[in-house]
Amino acid sequence: MAGNERFGSEYRKIGLTLVVVVLGVLAFGMIRQFVPALLWATTVSILSFPLYDRMRRSFDRAAFLKGDRSETVAALLATLITALIFCIPFIVIGIGIATQASSLAQEVQNGQFVKQIDKAVQPLAERAGMRDFEVSHWFQENREQITQSLRKPATEFARGAGTTLLTLVIALLTQFFMLRDGKRLREPALELLPFARERGERMFDRIAETVRAVFVGTVLVAVLQGFVIGLAYYFTGVPNALLLGVISAILCIIPLLGAPVVYLPVGLYLIATGKTNEGLIILVVGFAIVSQIDNALKPFLIGGRANLHPMAIFFAILGGISVVGPIGLMAGPILLTALLAIQDVIRERLQGVPPDGKPAMADVAHAS
Repeated sequence: MAGNERFGSEYRKIGLTLVVVVLGVLAFGMIRQFVPALLWATTVSILSFPLYDRMRRSFDRAAFLKGDRSETVAALLATLITALIFCIPFIVIGIGIATQASSLAQEVQNGQFVKQIDKAVQPLAERAGMRDFEVSHWFQENREQITQSLRKPATEFARGAGTTLLTLVIALLTQFFMLRDGKRLREPALELLPFARERGERMFDRIAETVRAVFVGTVLVAVLQGFVIGLAYYFTGVPNALLLGVISAILCIIPLLGAPVVYLPVGLYLIATGKTNEGLIILVVGFAIVSQIDNALKPFLIGGRANLHPMAIFFAILGGISVVGPIGLMAGPILLTALLAIQDVIRERLQGVPPDGKPAMADVAHAS
């Protein structure tokens, strides 16, 4: 009889597990297309939480905004401020990039751009013994592919505007609820973790610090690099300076690439076309300022604050981007941090360290 009851109990556990797995798969299937928006919302919520918390505390002092009202108003204002800070520059820059890319494609199609390159390359080709070498011959064979490649950013920007807008709206709505109800959402998550609450709190805090460190050390540093080299392009009269500056900033985010992929060819092109001073300025600004910003700030900002080795962050960012796209910039380090936090929990359990990380009273007495 006892054996039958035990068998029935095990059968029910297996059945319950299967039901949970099936429901989990179905739930993930329903929200799968919204995962990028949820990841962006989580990232921006972590970044904007200090702003939300300061406003909530200020509103709590007002008699008519105490309690839930202060949380709602603070979350709404923090979300709107975030939207203004992030969305408006992206929209303006996106329109500028699309316009300049279309203009560049038109120049390529008309042959003006190729003539300029021919003028710069021909002396070098003659010195190398290739007197019959002309870029225009190669261009005529690949005109259609080159033009399509240059028009692609403008086309994709127009096609993806609707999807991007929907993702943006979902991300902002999710951010609002995450800020307002963050503490209430955090409690069930802590209860689901298979270890003590104190360790779960430390893991969440570590993930939040990693997000801030990666954002400041990667995104803001890349924006600063793109801004500096973009100014150099603009003041030296390089065409499409905005487009080149944005491309430089994006390449600075991607591991193994960086601004040199852009400023080296631009500087050498200017020198080859007789604009020696302008070309040297681009190269000096690139090597002496832009590259040094990356070398000096990124390891300090990321490695120190996130408590992660730069090589680990490198592979986390590279793997995250390759798997889930741009949001992988944050998702990769977050996953790595969570895994390392769980590893710390396992190590602490094996070493008998209490959940709060403090030594037991008996150990303190023994040490004294």
